[in-house]
This record gives sequence, structure tokens and C-alpha cells, in this order.
Amino acid sequence: MSSFKLLWAITGPDHSIESSQRGSTDNVTLEQIMECLSEVLERSGLMELVVVDPSETGPRGLQIRTDEGCSIVTLAEVDNKKEKKIRTFRSGKEGGDVEILGGKWNARMVCKDEGIIRQMFTELYSTQDVSRELLS
Repeated sequence: MSSFKLLWAITGPDHSIESSQRGSTDNVTLEQIMECLSEVLERSGLMELVVVDPSETGPRGLQIRTDEGCSIVTLAEVDNKKEKKIRTFRSGKEGGDVEILGGKWNARMVCKDEGIIRQMFTELYSTQDVSRELLS
């Protein structure tokens, strides 16, 4: 089983990343991941679960950016052709752009379901991948 490193930044009192609380944890447990994810989802911020010593192909890290209940989740990976790819959640509602932590994102990429977000992080931790049904 792979080991993971957890990186995070939770927005500060002025709701900016610049004044955020930041940190990292090596050899993180699933419980620590879920605790940090709860904080990020509650207060807004960034979190990345990085695969330590990844295989030649496959996932490198899963990242969430969340702001006021709207989240963007991306998975960085290397495919069988050794090309870097980004998989994203794409089951959101139709619409224009949504601002998340100062960046504009297509509404179709926005996930508001905390259960699905938790499932993605649990899958990466448990299986070293995330279902293509969740991230394409």
C-alpha cells in the first residue's frame, strides 16, 4: 500500500488564502484525511493528498478547492503513455462560471455533495485510484 502526504490551507478570518492556516502531514491516516477535509469543507480552502513514491503510471495526487460549499476536485495522474493527465469531477449543474478562491470554474465542474467528495479521498487512500465514474 502506498503512503500519502497531506497538504492543506484553510482560509483565514478575512476569507483569503493569503491569511490562511497551512500545514502538511507525512504518512497520513484516513482518519486524519477526513478530519482535515471536514475543516476545509466547513471553512473553505485547499487540500491535496499526494501519493508518496508513486508507481510509474497512475495517480499522483487528489486536490480539492472549496469555497462556500462549492468544490472543485482534480486528480493528477500519469497514463500508460507516460503523459500527465488531470481528471476532474464533471457532474455539476449547467450554468456559467463559479468563483472558487478567486478562480473562475465552469459550473459543470462544481461538486456540492460532501459524501461524493469524501468517497473520492477514501478511494484514493484505499485503492490508490479514484473511480472514473467520479472523476473523468
